[in-house]
Amino acid sequence: MSLLSRGLWGLVAVGGLLWVAYIAVFYGGRALLGDWWAWNAILRNLHREGEVAANLGIGVHLAAGALITLIGPLQLLPSIRAAAPAIHRALGRIYVFAALAAGIGGSLFILLRGTLGGAPMSLGFGLYGALVTGAAILTLRYARRRDLQRHRRWAIRLFALGVGSLLYRVEYSLWALFTGMAGHDDETWRGGIDLVMDFFFYVPTLAVAELYLRLPPTDARPPWLRGGLVVALALGGLLGAVGLALATIAWWWPPVEAVLFAPS
Repeated sequence: MSLLSRGLWGLVAVGGLLWVAYIAVFYGGRALLGDWWAWNAILRNLHREGEVAANLGIGVHLAAGALITLIGPLQLLPSIRAAAPAIHRALGRIYVFAALAAGIGGSLFILLRGTLGGAPMSLGFGLYGALVTGAAILTLRYARRRDLQRHRRWAIRLFALGVGSLLYRVEYSLWALFTGMAGHDDETWRGGIDLVMDFFFYVPTLAVAELYLRLPPTDARPPWLRGGLVVALALGGLLGAVGLALATIAWWWPPVEAVLFAPS
């Protein structure tokens, strides 16, 4: 891996760890304390009394989504694939089934309760869930057939989709930094930027994955393409690091702090 590749891998890995810590401490911690209503502190319709199936769906979605964010970077490491293929396969199975659980759990929640943003958000998030589920099924299918080329292609697509939950927060954080959340409606989640973000947290990433899959081998790329990719990846990594820091400070740390340092 090049220095840039290592840096981008480290960014995704650190982002995954921070996201998992947030999910585990805040949502998991509040659940262990029996304080289910606290789940609504940031997104107000995550928990409703008596709606067991929808509550279970979002709980599974959050837990499984955190798991795929954590495991995904490990699956990209050539060292694990080459030196410990059994570990790669075991983690891959967990990753795929977690992706299936996240996709199905989120889709169940949308069908039973809907989303804060109404039909546009439900459409965008529902399509995302369907894509995650489909990519997970095809990744597993081609792995079992020993069709490693197609397995790799679908695994890359699944990874690109799997970081969507993390990117959703990072992208909103960057938007807040540059515009002060212009176009966001905190009540309806149907402002201009909200309608864009219903799809933007996964469509561009999936498009980048498709572009990557169609690139010629590294040694066959012309200099202008190699240089352009380095600049684009470096800029994307810089923006991602800034957005991740902002998301941690503004979104994730305050509720985690409230759990960790709550008066006994």
